[in-house]
Amino acid sequence: MFDFHKCSLRGMNIPELLKTDIPEFSFQVFISGEVKNKKAGKHCGLKFTVINDLFVNLSGSLHKYHNAGKHNHNDFAVEDLFKVMADLTNKFQINPFLASLHNLEFGVNVELPMDAKEFLNAIISYKGKEYEKREFEGGGYMLRFRFNHYELKIYDKGLQYGINKNLLRIEIKVKKMEYFTARKIQIQTFADLLNINETKKLIPLLLSAISELLIYDNTIPVKELRRRERELLLNGRNPKFWSALKQNNKENLKYKRRRFRELVSRFGKNDFQKIVLELAKTKLLSLTEMDDKLKEKIALYLNSFSIKSYPEITTFERATPTNEER
Repeated sequence: MFDFHKCSLRGMNIPELLKTDIPEFSFQVFISGEVKNKKAGKHCGLKFTVINDLFVNLSGSLHKYHNAGKHNHNDFAVEDLFKVMADLTNKFQINPFLASLHNLEFGVNVELPMDAKEFLNAIISYKGKEYEKREFEGGGYMLRFRFNHYELKIYDKGLQYGINKNLLRIEIKVKKMEYFTARKIQIQTFADLLNINETKKLIPLLLSAISELLIYDNTIPVKELRRRERELLLNGRNPKFWSALKQNNKENLKYKRRRFRELVSRFGKNDFQKIVLELAKTKLLSLTEMDDKLKEKIALYLNSFSIKSYPEITTFERATPTNEER
């Protein structure tokens, strides 16, 4: 469920970290701008950066780390995340309560009954915003919608990795942690990621993002419809139509977007959005399942740390999301 992240690590024994005896893991020194002493070491998809021998940052994919840094196209459940956390503590003495998150990606991979490209091609806009398109070297592309505190990204994960599956990836990249505090979600540290009561709150956010996508259906017999219906559907297939409405007339945007959805639902034969929504819901619920044995293991792991919380690290001023981010 969780993928790329950036965090700062407190309470680290930096001299011990710098001489960690792990195969293919060593620090290189960099000099950049005002930072005169910057050392970086990589291990299985994660990057440790030590600045002036005082501060330690950690970034990279927790999901890839679970797969020895090779890929992130399989499932990554709560139990897998726990194994990653425990392994990081064992190898690098990382205290999850002192790993303060700055960025975080959370999402889901779903295998579709149709070509993932069909779903991507059907997407028009999200919250009235036009998508940015990024093509991958190996083929396929990603649709990205940028906002102040976060980004929504949707892409063909199967094609990205060259595997024979119609695998779609839907994820939210949190750029500022106010995204969570504004939604009353207590996720600020590694330890918080193991709090199932908080991580389950992310499921509605992903499902809502899928529901709020504006989708078109090419099976609609446009020429057979009445003029006004035909005009709205033809205009609505263009993302710029919705971005212009968002800039000039938000009330009209709401009405026409609702009307557009009604027409697509009534006259279209495909129901890609519903299919993806149901698959994502099922997968997300399975990824966050925990039996009593796993709960006990996580509790024992977290209770093994003497320092449980640092208010100055985990408390942020509550931010109110803008209208476009709601």
